Amino acid sequence: MKKIFAFLLFIIPLFGEDLSYQAIYKSLKSNSLSEQIAFYHLYPNTVEGKKALHQSWKLLTHDDTQVLPDNLLPKLDPQFFLAFITKKTMAQPQDMSEKQIEFINVLSQHFKNRKLKGHYISTEQELFELPLDQIDLSKDLLIAQLGSSKENQKKIQSYEAYLDLMALHIQAKLSKNPTDLDIIYGINDLIFHEMHFRYPSHSSCCKQIDAYTFLSSVIESRQGVCLGVSILYLSLAQRLGLSLESIT
Repeated sequence: MKKIFAFLLFIIPLFGEDLSYQAIYKSLKSNSLSEQIAFYHLYPNTVEGKKALHQSWKLLTHDDTQVLPDNLLPKLDPQFFLAFITKKTMAQPQDMSEKQIEFINVLSQHFKNRKLKGHYISTEQELFELPLDQIDLSKDLLIAQLGSSKENQKKIQSYEAYLDLMALHIQAKLSKNPTDLDIIYGINDLIFHEMHFRYPSHSSCCKQIDAYTFLSSVIESRQGVCLGVSILYLSLAQRLGLSLESIT
Protein backbone atom coordinates (compact mmCIF):
# COMPACT_ATOMS: atom_id res chain seq x y z
CA MET A 1 0.00 0.00 0.00
CA LYS A 2 2.85 2.42 0.86
CA LYS A 3 4.44 1.83 -2.57
CA ILE A 4 1.16 2.55 -4.36
CA PHE A 5 0.56 5.75 -2.39
CA ALA A 6 4.14 6.89 -3.01
CA PHE A 7 3.62 6.17 -6.72
CA LEU A 8 0.43 8.25 -6.77
CA LEU A 9 2.12 11.14 -4.96
CA PHE A 10 4.99 11.01 -7.41
CA ILE A 11 2.73 11.45 -10.43
CA ILE A 12 0.73 14.40 -9.13
CA PRO A 13 1.78 18.00 -8.55
CA LEU A 14 2.26 19.28 -5.00
CA PHE A 15 -0.87 20.74 -3.43
CA GLY A 16 0.60 21.80 -0.10
CA GLU A 17 -1.83 21.33 2.76
CA ASP A 18 -4.79 21.01 0.39
CA LEU A 19 -3.83 17.49 -0.70
CA SER A 20 -7.35 16.04 -0.48
CA TYR A 21 -8.35 13.05 -2.53
CA GLN A 22 -10.59 15.34 -4.60
CA ALA A 23 -7.56 17.46 -5.47
CA ILE A 24 -5.58 14.35 -6.31
CA TYR A 25 -8.38 13.11 -8.56
CA LYS A 26 -8.45 16.39 -10.48
CA SER A 27 -4.72 16.07 -11.13
CA LEU A 28 -4.95 12.59 -12.68
CA LYS A 29 -4.20 12.19 -16.36
CA SER A 30 -7.36 10.93 -18.01
CA ASN A 31 -5.34 8.68 -20.34
CA SER A 32 -3.07 7.17 -17.68
CA LEU A 33 -4.21 3.68 -16.81
CA SER A 34 -1.72 3.47 -13.93
CA GLU A 35 -2.89 6.70 -12.31
CA GLN A 36 -6.59 5.85 -12.61
CA ILE A 37 -6.14 2.35 -11.16
CA ALA A 38 -3.88 3.65 -8.36
CA PHE A 39 -6.47 6.22 -7.35
CA TYR A 40 -9.28 3.65 -7.37
CA HIS A 41 -7.17 1.30 -5.26
CA LEU A 42 -6.64 4.00 -2.61
CA TYR A 43 -10.17 5.47 -2.64
CA PRO A 44 -12.51 2.69 -3.86
CA ASN A 45 -15.55 3.82 -1.88
CA THR A 46 -15.56 7.46 -2.98
CA VAL A 47 -17.45 8.96 -5.90
CA GLU A 48 -14.11 9.90 -7.46
CA GLY A 49 -12.75 6.40 -6.92
CA LYS A 50 -15.69 4.88 -8.79
CA LYS A 51 -15.15 7.40 -11.61
CA ALA A 52 -11.50 6.33 -11.77
CA LEU A 53 -12.58 2.69 -12.03
CA HIS A 54 -14.94 3.53 -14.92
CA GLN A 55 -12.17 5.46 -16.63
CA SER A 56 -9.77 2.53 -16.14
CA TRP A 57 -12.26 0.26 -17.85
CA LYS A 58 -12.64 2.66 -20.78
CA LEU A 59 -8.84 2.81 -21.15
CA LEU A 60 -8.50 -0.96 -21.01
CA THR A 61 -11.17 -1.49 -23.65
CA HIS A 62 -10.22 1.63 -25.65
CA ASP A 63 -13.95 2.22 -26.05
CA ASP A 64 -15.84 5.18 -24.54
CA THR A 65 -19.16 3.37 -24.93
CA GLN A 66 -18.21 0.31 -22.87
CA VAL A 67 -20.37 -0.19 -19.78
CA LEU A 68 -18.56 -1.27 -16.64
CA PRO A 69 -19.49 -4.97 -16.19
CA ASP A 70 -20.90 -6.08 -12.84
CA ASN A 71 -18.36 -8.91 -12.58
CA LEU A 72 -15.27 -6.82 -13.34
CA LEU A 73 -13.96 -7.06 -9.80
CA PRO A 74 -11.95 -8.98 -8.69
CA LYS A 75 -10.84 -9.70 -12.29
CA LEU A 76 -9.35 -6.22 -12.37
CA ASP A 77 -6.84 -6.70 -9.56
CA PRO A 78 -5.49 -3.19 -8.83
CA GLN A 79 -2.45 -4.43 -6.91
CA PHE A 80 -1.42 -6.70 -9.78
CA PHE A 81 -1.87 -3.99 -12.43
CA LEU A 82 0.08 -1.45 -10.38
CA ALA A 83 2.87 -3.81 -9.38
CA PHE A 84 3.31 -4.55 -13.05
CA ILE A 85 4.35 -0.92 -13.62
CA THR A 86 6.00 0.04 -10.33
CA LYS A 87 8.10 -3.01 -9.45
CA LYS A 88 11.70 -3.11 -10.61
CA THR A 89 11.27 -6.67 -11.84
CA MET A 90 8.28 -8.71 -13.00
CA ALA A 91 6.73 -11.52 -11.00
CA GLN A 92 7.71 -14.98 -12.11
CA PRO A 93 5.31 -16.27 -14.81
CA GLN A 94 3.97 -19.04 -12.61
CA ASP A 95 2.73 -16.36 -10.19
CA MET A 96 0.14 -15.10 -12.68
CA SER A 97 -3.18 -16.84 -12.17
CA GLU A 98 -5.19 -18.42 -14.96
CA LYS A 99 -7.99 -15.91 -14.31
CA GLN A 100 -5.58 -13.01 -14.76
CA ILE A 101 -4.24 -14.50 -17.99
CA GLU A 102 -7.76 -15.09 -19.31
CA PHE A 103 -8.90 -11.57 -18.38
CA ILE A 104 -5.92 -9.92 -20.10
CA ASN A 105 -6.36 -12.15 -23.15
CA VAL A 106 -10.01 -11.12 -23.52
CA LEU A 107 -9.03 -7.44 -23.36
CA SER A 108 -6.34 -8.02 -26.00
CA GLN A 109 -8.30 -9.84 -28.70
CA HIS A 110 -8.24 -6.79 -30.97
CA PHE A 111 -4.43 -6.63 -31.15
CA LYS A 112 -3.03 -7.20 -34.62
CA ASN A 113 -0.96 -10.26 -33.68
CA ARG A 114 -4.25 -12.13 -33.08
CA LYS A 115 -4.74 -12.20 -36.87
CA LEU A 116 -1.53 -14.19 -37.39
CA LYS A 117 -1.42 -17.97 -37.63
CA GLY A 118 1.72 -17.91 -35.53
CA HIS A 119 -0.26 -16.74 -32.52
CA TYR A 120 -2.16 -20.02 -32.39
CA ILE A 121 0.64 -22.56 -32.73
CA SER A 122 2.01 -24.60 -29.83
CA THR A 123 4.97 -26.58 -31.19
CA GLU A 124 8.29 -25.89 -32.89
CA GLN A 125 7.26 -28.04 -35.84
CA GLU A 126 4.31 -25.74 -36.51
CA LEU A 127 6.66 -22.79 -36.19
CA PHE A 128 8.97 -24.08 -38.92
CA GLU A 129 5.99 -24.54 -41.25
CA LEU A 130 4.75 -20.95 -40.89
CA PRO A 131 4.99 -18.44 -43.76
CA LEU A 132 7.19 -15.52 -42.72
CA ASP A 133 4.29 -13.06 -42.85
CA GLN A 134 2.34 -15.16 -40.31
CA ILE A 135 4.94 -15.22 -37.54
CA ASP A 136 3.87 -13.84 -34.17
CA LEU A 137 7.33 -12.84 -32.99
CA SER A 138 6.82 -13.09 -29.23
CA LYS A 139 4.82 -16.34 -29.26
CA ASP A 140 7.15 -18.07 -31.68
CA LEU A 141 10.35 -17.00 -29.93
CA LEU A 142 8.97 -18.14 -26.58
CA ILE A 143 8.10 -21.54 -28.05
CA ALA A 144 11.58 -21.81 -29.58
CA GLN A 145 13.15 -20.95 -26.23
CA LEU A 146 10.94 -22.81 -23.76
CA GLY A 147 9.54 -25.67 -25.83
CA SER A 148 5.99 -26.94 -25.93
CA SER A 149 5.57 -29.00 -22.77
CA LYS A 150 2.36 -28.51 -20.81
CA GLU A 151 4.24 -26.80 -17.98
CA ASN A 152 5.96 -24.38 -20.33
CA GLN A 153 2.72 -23.58 -22.16
CA LYS A 154 1.52 -21.87 -18.96
CA LYS A 155 4.77 -19.88 -18.80
CA ILE A 156 4.41 -18.83 -22.44
CA GLN A 157 0.83 -17.69 -21.84
CA SER A 158 2.02 -15.64 -18.86
CA TYR A 159 4.78 -13.91 -20.81
CA GLU A 160 2.33 -13.17 -23.60
CA ALA A 161 -0.09 -11.70 -21.03
CA TYR A 162 2.68 -9.43 -19.72
CA LEU A 163 3.29 -8.19 -23.26
CA ASP A 164 -0.45 -7.70 -23.81
CA LEU A 165 -0.65 -5.71 -20.58
CA MET A 166 2.23 -3.50 -21.74
CA ALA A 167 0.45 -2.94 -25.05
CA LEU A 168 -2.79 -2.09 -23.23
CA HIS A 169 -0.96 0.55 -21.18
CA ILE A 170 0.48 2.05 -24.37
CA GLN A 171 -2.86 1.93 -26.18
CA ALA A 172 -4.57 3.76 -23.31
CA LYS A 173 -2.53 6.88 -24.08
CA LEU A 174 -3.08 6.74 -27.84
CA SER A 175 -5.87 8.34 -29.85
CA LYS A 176 -8.34 6.23 -31.81
CA ASN A 177 -6.27 6.66 -34.99
CA PRO A 178 -2.66 7.12 -33.87
CA THR A 179 0.13 7.82 -36.33
CA ASP A 180 3.14 5.53 -36.51
CA LEU A 181 5.13 8.18 -34.67
CA ASP A 182 2.50 8.33 -31.91
CA ILE A 183 2.88 4.59 -31.37
CA ILE A 184 6.67 4.86 -31.31
CA TYR A 185 6.50 7.63 -28.68
CA GLY A 186 4.04 5.49 -26.70
CA ILE A 187 6.30 2.44 -26.73
CA ASN A 188 9.34 4.53 -25.82
CA ASP A 189 7.53 6.17 -22.93
CA LEU A 190 6.37 2.90 -21.38
CA ILE A 191 9.57 0.89 -21.85
CA PHE A 192 12.17 3.48 -20.94
CA HIS A 193 10.39 6.03 -18.71
CA GLU A 194 7.59 4.19 -16.89
CA MET A 195 9.01 0.69 -16.59
CA HIS A 196 12.68 1.68 -16.75
CA PHE A 197 14.07 -1.05 -18.98
CA ARG A 198 17.83 -0.63 -19.03
CA TYR A 199 21.00 -2.02 -20.57
CA PRO A 200 22.71 -4.31 -18.02
CA SER A 201 26.15 -3.63 -16.60
CA HIS A 202 29.00 -4.62 -18.91
CA SER A 203 30.26 -7.31 -16.53
CA SER A 204 26.80 -8.87 -16.21
CA CYS A 205 25.97 -9.02 -19.92
CA CYS A 206 29.40 -10.45 -20.78
CA LYS A 207 28.92 -13.32 -18.33
CA GLN A 208 25.22 -13.99 -19.05
CA ILE A 209 24.49 -12.69 -22.53
CA ASP A 210 21.54 -15.08 -23.00
CA ALA A 211 19.86 -13.79 -19.84
CA TYR A 212 19.68 -10.34 -21.44
CA THR A 213 18.74 -11.54 -24.92
CA PHE A 214 15.90 -14.03 -24.44
CA LEU A 215 12.51 -12.33 -24.42
CA SER A 216 11.39 -14.08 -21.23
CA SER A 217 14.36 -12.91 -19.16
CA VAL A 218 14.25 -9.39 -20.59
CA ILE A 219 10.58 -9.15 -19.54
CA GLU A 220 11.33 -10.42 -16.03
CA SER A 221 14.48 -8.42 -15.26
CA ARG A 222 13.65 -5.27 -17.26
CA GLN A 223 17.20 -5.38 -18.54
CA GLY A 224 18.36 -6.32 -22.02
CA VAL A 225 21.13 -5.96 -24.55
CA CYS A 226 20.39 -4.39 -27.92
CA LEU A 227 18.88 -7.54 -29.43
CA GLY A 228 16.84 -8.38 -26.33
CA VAL A 229 15.19 -4.96 -26.04
CA SER A 230 14.69 -4.80 -29.80
CA ILE A 231 12.74 -8.07 -29.68
CA LEU A 232 10.59 -6.65 -26.88
CA TYR A 233 10.04 -3.48 -28.90
CA LEU A 234 9.07 -5.42 -32.03
CA SER A 235 6.70 -7.66 -30.04
CA LEU A 236 4.81 -4.61 -28.75
CA ALA A 237 4.81 -2.94 -32.16
CA GLN A 238 3.34 -6.07 -33.74
CA ARG A 239 0.45 -6.00 -31.27
CA LEU A 240 -0.21 -2.32 -31.97
CA GLY A 241 -0.15 -2.71 -35.75
CA LEU A 242 3.15 -0.92 -36.31
CA SER A 243 5.35 -2.52 -38.97
CA LEU A 244 9.02 -2.27 -37.99
CA GLU A 245 12.22 -3.97 -39.08
CA SER A 246 15.28 -4.73 -36.99
CA ILE A 247 18.55 -3.45 -38.42
CA THR A 248 21.84 -4.85 -37.19
